[in-house]
Amino acid sequence: EGRRCEDGRCCDACSRNIFPKFATEDEVDLEKFPEMAALTFNNLETVATATILQFVRLVERVRRTIAHEYGLPLSYILPLQAYSRKYVAGKTQKGGGGGEGDHVIL
Repeated sequence: EGRRCEDGRCCDACSRNIFPKFATEDEVDLEKFPEMAALTFNNLETVATATILQFVRLVERVRRTIAHEYGLPLSYILPLQAYSRKYVAGKTQKGGGGGEGDHVIL
């Protein structure tokens, strides 16, 4: 399923990752959506609803573009985020991936 390279060799059309018209300037306007420049899932309670909705719209557009580009069913492309944790130097932080109660001191 999806696109296959000929004889194992990729061509310019194989994995297109440049879409100049993917989003309009209005859709990524940092004056309109200032939190978009540093959006993280750790502090969404401080982000304007309009910015969150715009981010979701763009993620969904990426998902649909990937499905179309590779000829895959939309249900195969899931909007998942890999887990990452922000550590702050000089702080004691609880958690960190090992299990409940783990502590990290940097």
